[in-house]
Amino acid sequence: FPDIPYEWGDMNYILDVVRKFSLSYQVDGNTEFFPMLCSADSSPMAREYAEDRHVLEFHMEFEHLPSNILHRLMVERYRELDFDNVWLTGARFCQKDTRLSAIARKDGNRLKLYVRSDDPQHAANTYLSVMAGTVKQICDTLKLKISKRLVIYKEDDKRVEFDYDDLLFELEMGDTHKTCKELRKRVPIADILKQSGHSADKAQEELVTDIVHFCEMLQDNNKIW
Repeated sequence: FPDIPYEWGDMNYILDVVRKFSLSYQVDGNTEFFPMLCSADSSPMAREYAEDRHVLEFHMEFEHLPSNILHRLMVERYRELDFDNVWLTGARFCQKDTRLSAIARKDGNRLKLYVRSDDPQHAANTYLSVMAGTVKQICDTLKLKISKRLVIYKEDDKRVEFDYDDLLFELEMGDTHKTCKELRKRVPIADILKQSGHSADKAQEELVTDIVHFCEMLQDNNKIW
């Protein structure tokens, strides 16, 4: 507001409030990053990722999706932001050491994640798991419910949406395949979930379980001090 004079104390107070709600990030002593002030123009890379059939795609649907979900994601994962590809309703994130990258963009009531790996040693679904997990943490903090999670399964030139939670339920009930009308065949549920980051989650859970079991064995062995 140009007609209101702000003192330094006023500005610091306002910035502290904005930072508290993860709506800005203090880059250094002279620079503050505000996602809500980004340009409305989309990056050409958004289309590139969306059209790449090798890119993993995962959607989260809401009854109402406020913009601050995406903006908080930019702040939470600030160090991975690609500032050449950041706009009001989307952003590109990348890990230079693993050559994993992702685009998150708001499309109506859906937050869409696209994840790519440029290094065969690092699977894209691990980064997808991290990005989706960060979004879920933000939603839990804001007490905002994700109404639907969708895996976009890609085979040849076709894209098929599967309800992620339905797949988990069917797998738990003992089903191993899902009938797909678009592909005219039954697709292994494990293959669909592999494109969602689910396998990365399971690997992490198994690792934690093994470490806990190992610690229990150490405690049971009185020869180890």
